[in-house]
Amino acid sequence: TGRITKLIDADQKKSALNEYLAANNLAPKSIIVYGDSRHDLPLLQSAHQSFLINPSRSLRALAQNATPLNWSVPSVHW
Repeated sequence: TGRITKLIDADQKKSALNEYLAANNLAPKSIIVYGDSRHDLPLLQSAHQSFLINPSRSLRALAQNATPLNWSVPSVHW
């Protein structure tokens, strides 16, 4: 919708995702997520495939130095 209703931290994001998955009878490995900061880490780690969109330096470094995470970092030029 483009409207921000409330800001949530990393743990709350994971809880919200789990609630959504349970309500819709979905498995975590059946979803694709995107993130841009370390605050998205729990979501990125839960998904079948994750995309980093304009990631923070710390998240980009984590993605580049970690064991295979199945994360994509597309080149996006705004």
